[in-house]
Amino acid sequence: MAENVFLLYLLLACVIAIVKLAKVWRPGLGFKPSPNKGTPEHLHSLQTAATSLSQRMGVTFLSWGILISGNLISVCSALLGQETIGWGTAVLVLLDYARFLNWTLYAVTFLFLIRWQVLKRIEKISF
Repeated sequence: MAENVFLLYLLLACVIAIVKLAKVWRPGLGFKPSPNKGTPEHLHSLQTAATSLSQRMGVTFLSWGILISGNLISVCSALLGQETIGWGTAVLVLLDYARFLNWTLYAVTFLFLIRWQVLKRIEKISF
């Protein structure tokens, strides 16, 4: 259950990041002139988006750590109840952890790239 909630969180984090990226790039596409492009309000909204994405990356790593540590406790408790532990069980546990680490790193990399684009936009407007 916790794994499904975590995967839903990763999906929502990426969707929210896409929405933030669309808001950042919409004024710069040139389809229609934006009256607030380059204004202090626009710059503030970009800085807010960058801060939000940075915080979301931190929360993603922290939630992964909490998920894995809670899962590790329950797996270790279950394995201690068995008299013998086979390599197959250990490999399956490690495979499960590697899968969640992989998805977490994909999501955080995606958030990082979007944050980078927001910061580049701020840099372009500021100078």
